[in-house]
Amino acid sequence: MSPEKTLIAFFYPAANNELLKRALHSGANISAIDMVPRISRAQKMNGKDRGYRAVIEASANFRCFFTGQITARYF
Repeated sequence: MSPEKTLIAFFYPAANNELLKRALHSGANISAIDMVPRISRAQKMNGKDRGYRAVIEASANFRCFFTGQITARYF
């Protein structure tokens, strides 16, 4: 990536040493969604909680009932 680029993604910097080194060397801006803390103030930015919000919003447009076992993985 070039220095003027910004990547916002699940990056897992602790598990991806090689990818982290390449990102640091390139000078790109990286925001790791997986590093956002799971606290009340950060819920709107937390990638793990956003999937459940998507399920709730999709259910409002769905034409039948969801069972109790539905999770964000179904979407």
